[in-house]
Amino acid sequence: MTVNISISDCFDGGNVKFIREVPNESDANVIDIVLHIKPDVYTVLEKIGHMQYFAFRSTVSGLEGSQKVNYVLENAGM
Repeated sequence: MTVNISISDCFDGGNVKFIREVPNESDANVIDIVLHIKPDVYTVLEKIGHMQYFAFRSTVSGLEGSQKVNYVLENAGM
């Protein structure tokens, strides 16, 4: 069965962008979903650019047995 994963930030407070889906390097039963936090708009008043992580919605179907999904916020340390 095919695993289907949907990522959405189309709601108040949602703030991520889907980048890619890759097999986990250390566990074949894990699917890594790589996400980026979207940067907030630079404002003259604040005079800084920043990012805030709020939330995202994930819908997963088709997992079998011990399969798992791992969400990676790739740019969280920036």
